[in-house]
Amino acid sequence: MTNGFDARLAEVLNAATENIRRTVAANLIPAPKVALPTPLLEGLSQAVAPLQSVLERWDAMMPENWQGQRLAYKDMVRLMLEGVPLA
Repeated sequence: MTNGFDARLAEVLNAATENIRRTVAANLIPAPKVALPTPLLEGLSQAVAPLQSVLERWDAMMPENWQGQRLAYKDMVRLMLEGVPLA
């Protein structure tokens, strides 16, 4: 059973949430789209190609539930050191 207070509270919270959503949407500036020239991309690709095997070996050394993930390892290790079981 809901009372009038619950209904009014829900109404006020919904209005506040909508106001916040509108304010944030009105003040966000879309990030510009950046495209590197193809020759530069090809050069970068060739420069990092030798690292691929190293990254694959490093990934294989990670705990099984971390393999293939794009994780901020330093943050994950910090959490584990605090006692949060992540691996």
